[in-house]
Amino acid sequence: MLYGLTRDFIQQDGIYMMLGEPEGMPVSKLNMVQARMLMNTDIPHHLRLLLREIDLKVTMEYAVLRKKMLSHLLKSEKLSMTSFFGLLLQIAQGMEDGRLYMLRAEQYALHGDYIFIEGSLHSGKVYLTYIPIQGNEPSSRLGESLKSLIMVLMASITELTGSGVQRVLHYCGEEEFTPAGLKGLLSELLTEGDSRSREISNNEIMASIPPKMTEASLIEPERRMQERVRELFVNEVTAPQKKISERNEEKILNTQQNAAPWLNSYSSSSLRLKEEEKSLRSLEDDNLINSQTSSSRTYLILGCLLGDALLWKFLYLNSPKPLWLAVCGIATIALFVLSWMVWSGRIRFGSNEQKDHTNEDPEDTNWSSSRRELEWNFGRNPVTTTRPAAKIPKVDQYTSDPLSSVPTARAESRIEEHSFVTPPEPIAPTALLSREETPEQGKRNHKPARNVPYLKRNDEDEAEAETIVLNRTSFIIGRSAEVAQYVERSEGASRVHAEISRSPGGYVLKDLDSRNGTLFQGEAMIPYKEYPLSEGTVFKIVKGSYTFHMDEA
Repeated sequence: MLYGLTRDFIQQDGIYMMLGEPEGMPVSKLNMVQARMLMNTDIPHHLRLLLREIDLKVTMEYAVLRKKMLSHLLKSEKLSMTSFFGLLLQIAQGMEDGRLYMLRAEQYALHGDYIFIEGSLHSGKVYLTYIPIQGNEPSSRLGESLKSLIMVLMASITELTGSGVQRVLHYCGEEEFTPAGLKGLLSELLTEGDSRSREISNNEIMASIPPKMTEASLIEPERRMQERVRELFVNEVTAPQKKISERNEEKILNTQQNAAPWLNSYSSSSLRLKEEEKSLRSLEDDNLINSQTSSSRTYLILGCLLGDALLWKFLYLNSPKPLWLAVCGIATIALFVLSWMVWSGRIRFGSNEQKDHTNEDPEDTNWSSSRRELEWNFGRNPVTTTRPAAKIPKVDQYTSDPLSSVPTARAESRIEEHSFVTPPEPIAPTALLSREETPEQGKRNHKPARNVPYLKRNDEDEAEAETIVLNRTSFIIGRSAEVAQYVERSEGASRVHAEISRSPGGYVLKDLDSRNGTLFQGEAMIPYKEYPLSEGTVFKIVKGSYTFHMDEA
């Protein structure tokens, strides 16, 4: 109870939250100046007040139509740091606006059940509940009440970053705490958050810009292109050598790691490396020869074209006669055929040189063939190590040399290892336990515990009833699997539809302002009003009918 007042909800031309005393609150207990301000003035971030008087007893009613309770929104939504500071800023702004209408900051109900939000939790408008009672001092200071509210809100923050929350909590604990000071601190934190986000976005933009985009690169694009071409050329030239060196290093590492069985590891792979080197060298030579032959082909074709042009210039153009025309035509055809045969490779001008080069060095070829013969091919003739069994020499027990006993010690240790080391015993395969349950076990598992309340859910489409154990103090039924403890599958259920909670007087049911409402014993429930649950109480959510039970008969 807040200020010793009871709370209830009614639905009459809207939804109202009622605050009063069990036996009625006298009019003299109210601050009528503040009450008239709340009744006749639309104060920002404040719930509109309506006084209902019966036999000189008044009840305070606050309009909460189309507004959601903060405590229930925190169960279904999460807060970011910006939304958290923005929510506190609206609360501080509301208290500052109330000061202009002679409202005291200590008389606000800073609790999640008395703060309402119109809209979503991130961008909605906050409405505060002000209690215009005079004579009674609040049980705690304003800063302590706000500190307790902040601790509740922190549980719904997705990620706590920075020192802003610590600064707010520290300021709420100071003696000089004021809503105006809190408002300034929150505005500063929001500004720092915006500047930090801008810096992050600027850093991301700068990081996305390539580092080579400088003024020199923009002014001298030709030089940059030449350097790039030079790099590509160098990479193409040195790439085969790098590959060869990397492969050599890998082979060396492999041989070092497996140094013990060196005869087996030194297989045909080490000799294939030489063949790969030869193939790479031959490819380089072929590429060089091809480049030379292609350049010679180009020069030959250009020479043919130049010769044909000179023939037409000096023979036919100087004396245009049919004879010279025929000669120039035949020469043009012959030169064209010659150029085509050279370009297509039918005629080669480097083969003789190669033959001469091979004939000049017959010794080199003989030496290369003899070297190939010397190279072993372990792939064809695999090497098998045949190591004879080591004979342990017999050493005299009383020998003078102290080191002479080392071989015997090593041999004895090897014999002990072979004699005492036994292979592990075979382990039986893992046996999977069967998940099948006996009928008695199934009944025992589905049977709720003693003195634990549960629900029986019946549906029009299902023949068997479903048992739902209420194993929490706050049990939510709704459509969202992320928030609700039981998911209502009927079409038309709200994200958070209803809540069953435990109060000092027992279990109560509340409709969380759902879209299609909840039926309690056949009557429509008033949102946020607490309905007591007893044995056999029935309530309905769309198609699902729930029966409350305290214990199994």
